[in-house]
Amino acid sequence: MVAKAKIKRFEVEKVDGTLDFELGDETFHAKPKLSGITLINFVRGVQEANEVAEGDDDARGTAVLDLLLELLQNALGVKEYKRFNDYIEQDGIYVSMETVMEIAQYLVSEYTGSPTEAA
Repeated sequence: MVAKAKIKRFEVEKVDGTLDFELGDETFHAKPKLSGITLINFVRGVQEANEVAEGDDDARGTAVLDLLLELLQNALGVKEYKRFNDYIEQDGIYVSMETVMEIAQYLVSEYTGSPTEAA
């Protein structure tokens, strides 16, 4: 008689809706949740940036900014990220780097359930 393999079943969560934020007179719609892998890669990237760039605040800051932009792209998806980018790049308005970082940090906070601080 062959022993039956033990199997552990993991559930997936169905998600719908969006995680919205307003910027100026526009509302943008992010994914309501990001995958665990995406968040793990983000956290790992931040940790690696801190380790690799130890003592070099400029290099660390650049690496973290790249990670925040990548997370923003993942959160918004292709079409919404393009709409977001087109909005912030249009003539006649100014969106500061700090505001873009604050939006990304807000999303991280919502996705992880943990408040974030400026990197």
